[in-house]
Amino acid sequence: MATKKKPAAKKPVAKKAAAKKAVAKKASAKKAVAAKGDLAKGPRAGSKSAMLLDLLSGKGSTVEKMCEALDWQAHTLRAALTRLPNGAKVDRTREDGVTSYKLA
Repeated sequence: MATKKKPAAKKPVAKKAAAKKAVAKKASAKKAVAAKGDLAKGPRAGSKSAMLLDLLSGKGSTVEKMCEALDWQAHTLRAALTRLPNGAKVDRTREDGVTSYKLA
């Protein structure tokens, strides 16, 4: 008895095309998010980042005052100071055991 050959499997062309479309869609979504981020000039109004920048502007503020105003612990405040929006820099001063920060 002769055996029948199985028909050759078709290449999954539709799956490849769908995968390419998905990759292209993700890339365009990333570009849109990046463009949206470029439009943002600072933290959202009323956010804790905005409140922190307000406290730091002018004469600056002590760690205790900022922690109380933001309802944060000291280590959380110091971490937030390392990643201020728009690359803002702070100056630290320490007088009589009290640490203060202000925008540079």
